[in-house]
Amino acid sequence: MVLFFILFASASTNLIANYVPTQNTLLNFLPNKLNLKSSGIIIALLAFIIAAFWQSLLSQIGILSFIDTAASLFGPIFGIVIIDYYFLKNGKIVNKDIFSSLRDSTYYYSGGWNIKAIYALFIGFVFSSSTIWNMNLSFLQSYSWFVGALISSVVYYLLANR
Repeated sequence: MVLFFILFASASTNLIANYVPTQNTLLNFLPNKLNLKSSGIIIALLAFIIAAFWQSLLSQIGILSFIDTAASLFGPIFGIVIIDYYFLKNGKIVNKDIFSSLRDSTYYYSGGWNIKAIYALFIGFVFSSSTIWNMNLSFLQSYSWFVGALISSVVYYLLANR
């Protein structure tokens, strides 16, 4: 009976975390060409192809390192967002300016780009991805997300306080 609940929890979690967002993405990209059934078939075919070749081919060519590298980008993003929200903006958001492209809006920065955040993101990403690709730092590979978050948050805090 417990195994049934474990299988149900696993299936429902994967359905909500993987299938539904992918289906919504496909439907938003091609709303005139796809419907729920056709997008579901596309997702099922892609999932089958990836599952069939994961162990035999994809893991052998080093795809996991590329996936880890892409995932290590989210640590620096997290570090920048946390520092910006809690330490620089003191937990305050100006809702009317979030999607504004006016020059005098709160979040316009320089030409619409927060250059200091981009520098901090790049520096944090270099350090977090180096734990994956540098053999001397491979003992930190499991912590690449945290390394990137820490480095980018410190760099962003120092740059943004100027």
